[in-house]
Amino acid sequence: MPANNTVYNRGPVMNLIDSPSFPSGHTTYGFMGSILLAVLVPERYPQMITRASEYGNDRILMGAHYAMDVLGGRTLATYDLAHLLANDPAYVGRTLKGAPVIKDYQAAVTAARADLTETLKTICGADIKTCAQDDIGRLSNPAMNQAAYDATQTYGLPVVYPKNFGVKEDVNTLAPEAGHLLTVAFPSLTLEEANQILTETEGPGGGFLDDGSSFGVYSRLNLYAASMSAIDLSERKAAQSK
Repeated sequence: MPANNTVYNRGPVMNLIDSPSFPSGHTTYGFMGSILLAVLVPERYPQMITRASEYGNDRILMGAHYAMDVLGGRTLATYDLAHLLANDPAYVGRTLKGAPVIKDYQAAVTAARADLTETLKTICGADIKTCAQDDIGRLSNPAMNQAAYDATQTYGLPVVYPKNFGVKEDVNTLAPEAGHLLTVAFPSLTLEEANQILTETEGPGGGFLDDGSSFGVYSRLNLYAASMSAIDLSERKAAQSK
């Protein structure tokens, strides 16, 4: 069925009465996988976040979800992965048939990144940063990536919590574990520095999930802008240590 980037103004073309749409499961899966890949290959963090937003937006384009469903999936994935990376007792140590029990998720991701880095370096023949700079694919244009991500930050939905619109909510106070989304990827950053970056790069806020709660603040995190700032700070720290 023909669709374009304004399809969300009309609503899904599927029967959502018998198939509840909120939150979007595909978007939850897409953001969880993309952010995890971003943490594993931090040199490609912004590109992975762009891909995540594209993944969710595609669910709207195909008429399977409302914009609110996609924003809900994004928020849920970001919240859950942050708690996993923080080794929240409510999240780690879970059993899954055929899979090992992971009691230290952050350590498991760090170990996986070390293995993946060596594999990618062998395949590429150089360090990942150098190889990433040779990218000429569709995600190689930072300006286009940011524009694509920004378009999906709120989808232009109305503000429902005016007290939070345009006000910086302190991530370190509301959701201190959120900083792990950056520190695990960029180990030179402290958790406080990471949360400060997340606070400074927040979206406009006041959306339907941004009710001032620790969960709500995740709905306005802008991981694309935050990752760019994190890369800049980590590179400056590396230069100062030489």
